[in-house]
Amino acid sequence: WQMINDSYRIDLVLYHPPHILAVAVILMAGSYHNKAMDQWFNGLNFKPEHKGSIKVVQEALLEMYEEFSHLDHEEINDIMDKIPPLPPLGDTGSPENYRSSLP
Repeated sequence: WQMINDSYRIDLVLYHPPHILAVAVILMAGSYHNKAMDQWFNGLNFKPEHKGSIKVVQEALLEMYEEFSHLDHEEINDIMDKIPPLPPLGDTGSPENYRSSLP
């Protein structure tokens, strides 16, 4: 699931339908776990243009992972700490009150 979540970090979800993202990630996960996925994938009978889209999605995810690979966990935590927390869902309090309660 993490790779699907990661696809929302870039604009993949704007250009590719969910089934393309799902198949691309399943193939990547299978490869990561040294599973032969060819027979499964060929059984899906994807059109050639869809196969090309899957490759584009995989390349974009791998490129994103490469770009972020230089960060260590401490740097990522520092970046995440700078993002202000959101109010709880359903909170009807005024935004001004919420902002004033931030550190």
